[in-house]
Amino acid sequence: MVRDKIIDQFKIDKYTVFCLENDSHVLKLSYKKCRIKDVEYTPVSVMDAPNAIAIVGDVNNLIGQFVEYV
Repeated sequence: MVRDKIIDQFKIDKYTVFCLENDSHVLKLSYKKCRIKDVEYTPVSVMDAPNAIAIVGDVNNLIGQFVEYV
């Protein structure tokens, strides 16, 4: 299982963006879903932030949780 820790999050329009720890796996893997706290999401690429991942929707604070790539 490959996972990265969420170190920050913020909202932009209809997206919630998760900032991941340095040297995250987000650009190194091929994945279609991500799982945070047993909930699966369809991720959206964040081109200008290599250590970030976004989802459509508004979620409560998940800082300190882990993103698993499915």
